[in-house]
Amino acid sequence: MESTTWSGTRTRVLAAACVTVLFALVLVLAAAAPARADDLDQPMLTFSATPTVVNWAQPWALTGELMASNMDAIPDAAVDLQASVDGGDSYATLEGVAPAAGTSTYSGSYAAPYEKTMYRLFFAGDATHDPAWSDPVTIIPRVKLGKPVAPSSVKKGAKFTAYGSLSPQQPRNSKTVKIKCYLKQSGKWVLKKTVTATNAKKGSATRYSAKFSLSSKGSWKLVGYSAATDKYAKTTSGNETLKVK
Repeated sequence: MESTTWSGTRTRVLAAACVTVLFALVLVLAAAAPARADDLDQPMLTFSATPTVVNWAQPWALTGELMASNMDAIPDAAVDLQASVDGGDSYATLEGVAPAAGTSTYSGSYAAPYEKTMYRLFFAGDATHDPAWSDPVTIIPRVKLGKPVAPSSVKKGAKFTAYGSLSPQQPRNSKTVKIKCYLKQSGKWVLKKTVTATNAKKGSATRYSAKFSLSSKGSWKLVGYSAATDKYAKTTSGNETLKVK
């Protein structure tokens, strides 16, 4: 009877010991295992661009920062600059952007886009951080609009031609530029007439032109104007002055 009792007790002790060893092994394995995807930190990636409306070919400035969810910096982590020309439906990676050494801040100067473009920064993630995307920023270029060229003097009521250059190239016979005509009165320029120009191909660019007359004698100023479109910001050219006699 004593032997049976001892045998049962011994079995229970061994079983308890096995459970303890298995539990300890599970803890060791759990500690050694890599973090699961749902355990990774959710970082924050900021991005800004200035200016957001740029002259043709004018650079814009990028700034950004990558931080952990506790607002600590994530130093020396490269990100990608991505761009979209379809309103954010798809993005293409333009180039990698490295932070200043030992920091999590990004900066750089980039050429103006050739049309309205959305930009964002992308962090691919690492062993302890999830991927992250910044909010997008839209940059809109102005067209390259040359000032109207006209004779230095014309006769009142006589027709003359004013023309200028325009990039990017526009369809032949399209009418995307207006010439605004200002008369100087009492020391101020007063808008008196607006003429719609017609586009024609001129090499790899476009030449806009219009033939018209001015009805009052005095000093006039001609200014080219291109309205905003879904790809470009409104643009005003420099001015050309002439005398009407």
